[in-house]
Amino acid sequence: MWNYLRTYMNCNVYKTLRVKNSKDVLLKNTFILCIAALTSCRTIVPERPVMSEVSIPVAPQVLSEIDVPIKIDLAPYFKQAENEVPTDFSGKEAPCEGLSYNYFFKRTPFNIRGFGNRIDLDFQGQYSIDLSYCAKCAFGKCFVPKLTASCGIGESLRKMNISYSSTVNVERDYIINTKTKLEQLKPIDRCKMTILNLDATDRLIQYIRGPLENLGTEVDKKVSEYELKPMVNELWKKINTEFYIESLGYLSINPRSVHMSNLDMKGSELNFSLALKAMPVIRSNRVALSEFPLPELNTYQKGNGFKINLDIMVNYDTLSNYISKLIRGQVIPIKKKKIIVRDIEIYGIGNQKAVIGLSFTGSRKGKLYLVGTPVYDELKKTIRFTQLTFDVKTKSMVFKMAKWLFNKKVTQTIMDAAVYNFGPDLAEIKKNLNKELNRKIDKNVYLEGLIDQLNIMNIYPARDQLMVRTQSAGNLKLIVKQ
Repeated sequence: MWNYLRTYMNCNVYKTLRVKNSKDVLLKNTFILCIAALTSCRTIVPERPVMSEVSIPVAPQVLSEIDVPIKIDLAPYFKQAENEVPTDFSGKEAPCEGLSYNYFFKRTPFNIRGFGNRIDLDFQGQYSIDLSYCAKCAFGKCFVPKLTASCGIGESLRKMNISYSSTVNVERDYIINTKTKLEQLKPIDRCKMTILNLDATDRLIQYIRGPLENLGTEVDKKVSEYELKPMVNELWKKINTEFYIESLGYLSINPRSVHMSNLDMKGSELNFSLALKAMPVIRSNRVALSEFPLPELNTYQKGNGFKINLDIMVNYDTLSNYISKLIRGQVIPIKKKKIIVRDIEIYGIGNQKAVIGLSFTGSRKGKLYLVGTPVYDELKKTIRFTQLTFDVKTKSMVFKMAKWLFNKKVTQTIMDAAVYNFGPDLAEIKKNLNKELNRKIDKNVYLEGLIDQLNIMNIYPARDQLMVRTQSAGNLKLIVKQ
């Protein structure tokens, strides 16, 4: 600046000189230099505004919920339990004196009906029973004629309905347990023996209750062998990585806790959802993720969908070229003078401020630096610059060289024209997100997502790029296929 002022002052001195001797080379050269200096004196080129040291704040993480529908068919475990208990069994007791019996019982396979966290197991049993009674016995022989009776022998087997109820729960350590209870032994065809004045069906029920209760215990044992935790842990590890999102960067889901919804049995199929609480973010560069071990299972809490923090970096060249095309050649009249816009240069200086460098010709030529705050208009989907003012160094030079340039018409014209339509960018980003959120993660794990909202939360003018901080909202599921 001081060199410039010296040149300017020297030019004014040399303007008073007259070249008395055209052969005087020194004066001739001095005159030529003066003309060049005078030309430069009319060009306004202030120093560029410098970058502020204020750092851009870190985006606050948003707690989101990822729904993971789980379907587990428990039929194989019921089948294993059935296989551990015979489908038919018999028994007898033959004392010399008193009541002797001989019975046979067989059952059909389970019929499974589930609803909520309850399972009803039922099947039909068929039986026969042969009874005899000796009133007096001595020396191992019955001395009186025996009374005999039978049911289901030489005729169709008698029938009864047997049912169990089983409640299903998942513990905090991811273990599935059931509590199965024998609810009903209901005869369809009772076996009443009038000769012995005896209802043989009730006697049979006493004989078979023990083995049937063992069947319920075996069901609980087999179901508890299902290992849910390894499956969830493997899923946890898979999503605790980064996924590349085309043209946007790397998605980190950042899961933090696991919650489980209510159970819903449908037939033998156990249905529930794991709600993963996560803090998802998309970054332009890969980062090293900290290993976060699978936490204990928590009770279900109603979530608010899925939200992604995304910082979009917009090159200043893109903004500069876009706005330059809109405003290039525009004439700004100022009193009896004018300036003609040539180009616009935009860059950030931090602290929420950006610089618009205005190259111009006209009554004067040069460059003006204007400082303003970029803001986002949600309704119009545009980025514009507000509170636009002359930079301090520009203002100082303008006052010294061309005070008439210090005019609100300049700042207002630029504010009106420097508007960037961000709508197409948002639509493209949303399209890419929806494409990349529906993908295969592993051979049996699929990501299904739908982003229905994409909103700009704030704008930060970084040094080399304009950071547009966005938040997308929608739903995300992890489908586990077994």
